Amino acid sequence: MCIRDRSTGSNCQSMSSLNLKVTTHLLTAVMAGAALDTAWLSSRASEVLEGCQVSGLNGTVLFTPDASHSYGAQWTRDFAYMVASAPELLSSEVVKQAVRYTFAGQRADGCMPDRVQSDGEAVMSPGPMMPNNTRNPAHDHAWDNGPFATLLLTATMTAWPDKVFFCSLESAARGALDFVNRTAEDGMVFNDPRYPNATYGFTDTVAKTGKLLFTSLLYLDASRQMAGWATRFGCGDVLRYEREADQIERAIDTMADPDGPLWLAASGDNGYPDVWGSAYLVSLKLSTEERRSGAIRELMENKSRYFQAGQVRSLPSPMHWHRCCWTPGCDDAGPTGCSKQGTYQNGAYWATPLGYVVAALLDQKEKAFAEQLVGECIEDFKANGIYEDVNYEFVVPARGVLNYSASVTNVLWAANRLLNSSAHGS
Repeated sequence: MCIRDRSTGSNCQSMSSLNLKVTTHLLTAVMAGAALDTAWLSSRASEVLEGCQVSGLNGTVLFTPDASHSYGAQWTRDFAYMVASAPELLSSEVVKQAVRYTFAGQRADGCMPDRVQSDGEAVMSPGPMMPNNTRNPAHDHAWDNGPFATLLLTATMTAWPDKVFFCSLESAARGALDFVNRTAEDGMVFNDPRYPNATYGFTDTVAKTGKLLFTSLLYLDASRQMAGWATRFGCGDVLRYEREADQIERAIDTMADPDGPLWLAASGDNGYPDVWGSAYLVSLKLSTEERRSGAIRELMENKSRYFQAGQVRSLPSPMHWHRCCWTPGCDDAGPTGCSKQGTYQNGAYWATPLGYVVAALLDQKEKAFAEQLVGECIEDFKANGIYEDVNYEFVVPARGVLNYSASVTNVLWAANRLLNSSAHGS
């Protein structure tokens, strides 16, 4: 079968059949209706998290994104996913020290670090650290740094409520959100098309410009959670957090795809349907019931466009991103720097967003489909390993980093959410 990519108009190569070993495992799991093996998944998650730990300054334990040591620092977003998804496998005191380590890297203007290194250096921008940690000429920072640092704080509070800890960092979290560039008219996060910064770190090689869906959802989510904790602990401007979240909620359908049931990743460059963002939006119960239902029907009725081995593409197949460069005027007319089509952030399949997808499916009472996806993903983990991303459409499967924390912790969260929904009859 040959598929033409309508996002670029380029010809394609014939697709190979999926790896036989993977297919056999997945079909066996689905046909047998196998229960989700959360015991195995929890055990592997514990092993991966143990392998992610490295020593920072003053003996602080840091959490890198993977146990294969490809990423050698504590990435803010990956750490936030760990704490939100698998706190039962972590120590409260160790996590709180590591959270403070991240917040200690905040810049004077409020910008939160993309990552903090074991030597204490705070790096604001994705990509390699520049000599002497000077400004990255491609982009100064990622717009999701602040919202994810804030969500790291709220996830820590959800796991281990602590008024003193929260109130000591609330003003820093407020400053992190204030740094984020948002439009005056509707509050959506905005990325300058001329000099774009990175947006959501799991597509940080992709130059999405204009109004941004996913980062706006992160901002809304972080603001709502901060409002809840500020109310409980009596520190922070509750009304402002609520007001900013409500403003984004009212504007969110400005990102609706006029030609389809999902929402667009951006209003400018790379304005393609955002699969992860659409699932996140539904999980937050935004937009209308009719639009949420339509989005989930699309994912279920056209499964092969969105899922492989239970893992999720960032945009529908066979689309690919067209701008992955950062200089003024650059576009798809020349070298763009995008990953090879079908690999990494440009069309591979990731386990990280399964938490959003499962929550969205449960919102629409589609538990059976959610269980099918999580079951397929666990079987792929067992058969082939826990990777950052995968694509079995190639003769030699494309894979990202092995023993990737967000893959295993987020799927563990999704599996536990499904079990809890069974226990409570929801």
